[in-house]
This record gives sequence, structure tokens and C-alpha cells, in this order.
Amino acid sequence: MEMDRFYGSLGPTSQPIPNPYSWANLINMIRVNLPAMTGFSPGPSTVKDEIDVANQFMDLWRHFVDLFGSYVPYVASQMLDAEDERYFKVSGVQINDPWVNDEDVTMNAPAAEAMNYFQSVFALNDSFMADINKHANDCGYKRISPRWHLHTLP
Repeated sequence: MEMDRFYGSLGPTSQPIPNPYSWANLINMIRVNLPAMTGFSPGPSTVKDEIDVANQFMDLWRHFVDLFGSYVPYVASQMLDAEDERYFKVSGVQINDPWVNDEDVTMNAPAAEAMNYFQSVFALNDSFMADINKHANDCGYKRISPRWHLHTLP
């Protein structure tokens, strides 16, 4: 329900009316009211200036990401797999600058495969390529299923 029309410039109505063009029908988002006492956030406000507001937001966001950020891909996957558009009408998830695993999996494991795929671009000699592939095999990176990191290749 949009309350703007209820109180807004179009004049009062006897009851709130649904707005089919509401932003809530178009996008899902995280909304943060900061500092306390703004929007629907209860008070009292403890901030003294904009730097305090920024620090509070940073603290809130850090806790949010620590608690829930690593779960986003898994939650989205479950919603997509449920194939229940009444409750989980999800078409995808956008994660900007994600860090969803440790460095070995996200950076090191796909490196040899990428170098092999783009060998003509990198123009690395055969002995270097043999060495990098040996290290990838010795470290167990070759055992990681290529389907988990093929997204890095066209």
C-alpha cells in the first residue's frame, strides 16, 4: 500500500489504496533508515554528525554481511530451485565484488585453466605452462570441478 496518496497532494481518501506501480512491485532491496529517528527507525539517535552516521552504517553493514552475505547465493539457489513463483519469484541475484570462498578456490584454482584457455593471449612459453599446470595438479586445483569456475571463461 502506498501511503503517499492517502496523505498526499491528490487529497485524502477514505482508505489506503493499492498502487500497482509501486517500487515494491518492481524491485527487492535492502532499505536502511539511518540515523535512528529517521524513517521508521526508532530512537533515540546517538549520532553527533555525519561521520557518526557513516560509522554506524559501516558497523551495521559489516554485521549484516558477516551474518548473511555469504548465504545470499545459497538462499537464491534454494528460491530458484523451489520453482514457486508465488513466494519466491526470483530471477537472479546481483552480488557486487563478492568474496564467497577462500582465495585458493576463487583466485588460485581457476588460474591454470584460464592460462590454458587464453594461452595465445598470454604468450607464455611451454616450460612455464608445463610448470603452472604441474603446480595446479600438485595443489589439487585440477580436482576442483571445472564447472565451478568456468564462469570466468567466455
